[in-house]
Amino acid sequence: MEAAEQTIRYQPKPDRRGWFDDECRKSLEEKNAAYKKWIERPTRAKRMEYKRLRKIAHKICKNRKRTHMDNRIRNTEENIKGKQIRNAYKEAGSLKAGFQPHTDLCRGTNNEILLKQEEIKTRWKTYFQDL
Repeated sequence: MEAAEQTIRYQPKPDRRGWFDDECRKSLEEKNAAYKKWIERPTRAKRMEYKRLRKIAHKICKNRKRTHMDNRIRNTEENIKGKQIRNAYKEAGSLKAGFQPHTDLCRGTNNEILLKQEEIKTRWKTYFQDL
């Protein structure tokens, strides 16, 4: 593992949500902080503050999603008008498919499904040692 980290270096996963930006992140952090305050000591004022921030965060994220989707649709239309049919079909297919979750599961030696990251790492380690 150390040799791989030295050679390749750590590369964080790219954010696949094109609409999620710093303003969404900030509003969600504020909402989560208000929720923690409300849970620590539940009062009516803290509950109202949490509800207010939750409403704001939902509105911000919803608007970002909507503008992102509008931009993707507009981009697809421009590809069709610009005779870039391959790009248009590729984008239309991704719009049509919707959310596709990526699983990071692995099967063990006895064909059982491994869920924990440490188990998956040790399985890959044994797999490459056996090669």
